[in-house]
Amino acid sequence: MQKSTTRKPYTLAGAGPLTATVWKFGSEQCGWNYRFNVVKTNDVNGEVTQQFCAGDIRNFAKLIQVLAFTLADDGCLEPEYRTELSELASRLRTALESRPSTASPEMKECEEM
Repeated sequence: MQKSTTRKPYTLAGAGPLTATVWKFGSEQCGWNYRFNVVKTNDVNGEVTQQFCAGDIRNFAKLIQVLAFTLADDGCLEPEYRTELSELASRLRTALESRPSTASPEMKECEEM
């Protein structure tokens, strides 16, 4: 039987219709690296795309906040970088909570695509 070399994602993160798949590479001896991609899923028909519009910007900010928190919480990065990511996640959370979305009809239309 042949052993599979397919890597499984470390985690998934999402915000609105955006989803990031995160992979973790490396080792304790060599250090860890993370790679991720982002896709947008249409919740009506399940189609996936990598085309985005202005209405996706707020969801990108939320997704970055979630990714920053997730990577900082993993504990495998250097302490200084974990602190930086934690602070970024906290600042983005504060900024997103302080200004509710006031998306125009065009931006809402983008979210429905």
